[in-house]
Amino acid sequence: MYFTSLILAGGKAERLDNHEKALLLLDSTPLLKVIMDSLKTVSSEIIVSLRDESQRDLLFPLLQDSTVVFDSFKGKGPLAGIIEGFKASSHEYVFVTACDMPFVNVKVIDYLFNAAQGHDAALIRNSDGRFQSIYAFYRAKAMIPLIEKCLDEGKNFILAPVFELNDVVAVDISKIRKIDPKLKCLVNINTLQDLKKTGISIAD
Repeated sequence: MYFTSLILAGGKAERLDNHEKALLLLDSTPLLKVIMDSLKTVSSEIIVSLRDESQRDLLFPLLQDSTVVFDSFKGKGPLAGIIEGFKASSHEYVFVTACDMPFVNVKVIDYLFNAAQGHDAALIRNSDGRFQSIYAFYRAKAMIPLIEKCLDEGKNFILAPVFELNDVVAVDISKIRKIDPKLKCLVNINTLQDLKKTGISIAD
């Protein structure tokens, strides 16, 4: 499938005592490698969004042949990493995930990719009506000007530009649950308690 996978890895993990999330271990393997290895089976390009050169140097052994981008908009959160990834993408559609979401489900990605075709985005809609802004597909060219506009206006949350799109496919979470019954693909690691729940450990 010809799409780009964008892995957001530039966060400082303050709720995780500032441990580098990309280096957390799942079965002794760093999360960034776990995710990249899975995404390589379905996407034709991988971009990793990092906060700065020092983080790149730290993660260099794991980056393989991926493209690395850095935030131009400082202090703007994930949206700053997303726009740089979109600008660097070689493909129309970009799958956005994060380095703290290690349980990649390629069947879910395939489903979302097909849902996005011909539209500006395909996002999972939770049972409470809220959207999953991460683990979603976006049409890069449609999003870039809207992200720039939102950042200029101080709207730094990921869904701000999504709400301005004209053609968004809402994929009900019940359809994702049929593919991934426990919704493991949507699990993310934010706290030390999350580590205990998932069996993920901190590298020595």
